[in-house]
Amino acid sequence: MSEKQAPGPTVFDLDRFLLEHAAFLPRVLASAGSRMLGYFGNTVAASPAAGSETVICSTNPFVPNANYDIVFLVGVANFTVGTNGVSGRLQIRRGTTTGGTSVADTGATTQVATHLTQLFAIGVDTLSNVNNQQYSLTLTIGSGSAASTVSSAAILAFCT
Repeated sequence: MSEKQAPGPTVFDLDRFLLEHAAFLPRVLASAGSRMLGYFGNTVAASPAAGSETVICSTNPFVPNANYDIVFLVGVANFTVGTNGVSGRLQIRRGTTTGGTSVADTGATTQVATHLTQLFAIGVDTLSNVNNQQYSLTLTIGSGSAASTVSSAAILAFCT
């Protein structure tokens, strides 16, 4: 008789969880004592052209609750690197343009052209009582000679 072996550790894939369970996250966060501020995902706003930083998705506008003072942000993107692309950089920025303050940045990560890959960024920002606050997820592909294709993206913002 052979003894039963304990199963190995389970690997939790945060990126996959966020993309597949986004509809349930507001309820989960509310039950944990946080208030969901904004969410936008599964609809890609754009894909980056060769070498340019591009907004790929944004949160809906929200009004921060005065009882909270920081916002926790998570962004994830699945994309195919364009021809000759060698790096990818994912950022979460305040506002809806590439000129907004960066609150999370992966830095340039090594990528392989024409390969499907994913990146995620996590950041914390100080809240102010600004009406219609928004955050955006941006992607830059270094040295690409053709546009990359973002297949899915999500950004999540909630107060703590």
